Amino acid sequence: MDRNDPFQPEESALEKLHVAMPKPCEALGDFEIFRRVVLSTLGSREGLARLLRGEGIEETHPVRFLLKVLDTPSTLAETAKRLIHCAISDVSGLWEVLRSTVDPAEIVFLHLLQLRRFFARKTTKYLEDPGLKGVLEPLSVEVALMACAGGLLEREDLKEASEYVADGVGVDERVLELLPELGVRYESLVPRFASPTRVWVTFALLCHTCVNRAVPPEELVEPLKKLKPGPIDEIEYSVREVLHEVVGGLRIDDEEVLRWVSSILVDSVEHALELANTLSRWEELAVKMPGAGAVIRLDEVEIQPSEYDPLWEPGPQEDVHESVVERVREFMEEEASGAVKRLYDLDTGEAGELVGDDALDDLLNDSIEELRKRRMK
Repeated sequence: MDRNDPFQPEESALEKLHVAMPKPCEALGDFEIFRRVVLSTLGSREGLARLLRGEGIEETHPVRFLLKVLDTPSTLAETAKRLIHCAISDVSGLWEVLRSTVDPAEIVFLHLLQLRRFFARKTTKYLEDPGLKGVLEPLSVEVALMACAGGLLEREDLKEASEYVADGVGVDERVLELLPELGVRYESLVPRFASPTRVWVTFALLCHTCVNRAVPPEELVEPLKKLKPGPIDEIEYSVREVLHEVVGGLRIDDEEVLRWVSSILVDSVEHALELANTLSRWEELAVKMPGAGAVIRLDEVEIQPSEYDPLWEPGPQEDVHESVVERVREFMEEEASGAVKRLYDLDTGEAGELVGDDALDDLLNDSIEELRKRRMK
């Protein structure tokens, strides 16, 4: 078996994935509509879009796949900086579109930043418990958001999908219903590193595939072991510089709104740094990634290796998978003293003092009715 052969699931596996997902509305309960929503939103080379078109994924190593999303950094510091950039990329462009399209733009802006933060918060969980099950709910939220933003649903389904996203994220569904009219690029709503459809569904499926192909744990984390620490002490300066540049460049006059915007962006950056920190703990990932299992269990739905991995071979697999588990134990004994230098906790000062979600909701609710009263410019 060549463990590096391309990965290409059968359509039955993707249909089962769709069956296991929560259904945001009646229309998205149809697999073909689900497929159309994803394909009409994502670029032709993006993870789930390739799979839904029946194309294989050539990069079968989950960690190398993640690092390629970040343009293959060579150090932990570089990894952190790229994640910081991803966390707040497109924010300025999003604000420019809104301020020329809707009034009051500040309120819509805060809601859409909440969307970005929701997806950024989920990323470390995909590494703490690798596998497809942990991606299902955020994936369903993202697909519903895609359908809302792309104007791909009839009025009643749009309302249901908007309510589903609003409940999951903590934003007002009335803003989501306006998305088709705002002209916002989808890439501005969900940072790429935090996107289930573009990154984390593929990562999860590759974790399952590596278990089926009996990839040793030391091979799974080898790309992370090769990352040098780099200038870790420069990260805090990078955080402050990037936040100052983005927040200052927004030119928002209302100091209260600017404070909320700063708080949400700092929180998103902190989650990006948590992801970088998790990637630095390769010894833990070496244990957790094989735990994804060869059989994908999504509550009552099961996807067998024969459905998602073209290299699956008939016959008992338990001995092979048990050998991987035993190799994990051996690996941990060998590498117990070889921990990579950790990214330290950043003190982002007053700008990093997070404001509770309840207080933010109060601010948004005070103004949301004004949004509905005013006409689109």
